[in-house]
Amino acid sequence: DHIYTEKVWKEAYSHNVPLIGLSSSQHEGLLDKEMSFIEILPDSLVLSALKKQEEGENIILRFFNISEKSCVGKIKFYNKVKSAEVVSLNEKAVKDKKIKLIVEDNIIVVENIKRFQIITLLIKV
Repeated sequence: DHIYTEKVWKEAYSHNVPLIGLSSSQHEGLLDKEMSFIEILPDSLVLSALKKQEEGENIILRFFNISEKSCVGKIKFYNKVKSAEVVSLNEKAVKDKKIKLIVEDNIIVVENIKRFQIITLLIKV
């Protein structure tokens, strides 16, 4: 069953490639004490990078589809998303008309993600 395989793969990847967190000084902050910064669905989409853009103040989000099937991705952020665009691995704009992005409030819908495809998004929040 491919759904079971996707969850196992995602858990194994999380174990072998742990999240690297950074700390800051103590401050009040604007966020809730508990919340999700980002949620990516379905389970066949695996986060591989979430970082600040190399040349700018935007967010780079990279994920890949481990499924043998195409899918539609849904990325939910903690905050409103102003815009999103597909970029190359070196963060340059691409005109990939095969991938359609829909941005609504704090959700980005990525349509037509091919099997085993890597997607890199530049996100303005």
